[in-house]
Amino acid sequence: MKFCCYCGKELPDDAQFCIHCGKSVSGAGTEGRAQGEQADRCSVKKSEVDTLIEIFLLIACIINGIATLGIALAWCIPMRRIILNDMRNGVPVSIAMKVCTILFVNTIAGILLFCRDEFQC
Repeated sequence: MKFCCYCGKELPDDAQFCIHCGKSVSGAGTEGRAQGEQADRCSVKKSEVDTLIEIFLLIACIINGIATLGIALAWCIPMRRIILNDMRNGVPVSIAMKVCTILFVNTIAGILLFCRDEFQC
């Protein structure tokens, strides 16, 4: 079995392009996966945008924690952890998480998340 490293969908073994997202998948799939197992992602290089997102999320956690006497850390820290894990694993950050980041954590980090090219392997 072969999986697309961009969208994670199952592909025919001889596929050169993903039939779901249209990206080239030559050599990007994995062989012999059990059905239902999560597809491997391409190794995602950390870009400058990712670094800026990490920095702004960290600064926002610190400032929000100080400004609200620690109350905002109840949502800032878990959101930061989810976003950073998704970025490191090559999983697209959901639109809901991006909008919540803009509203509740940091506007700049949220906008950078929307500008980030998530499917670049």
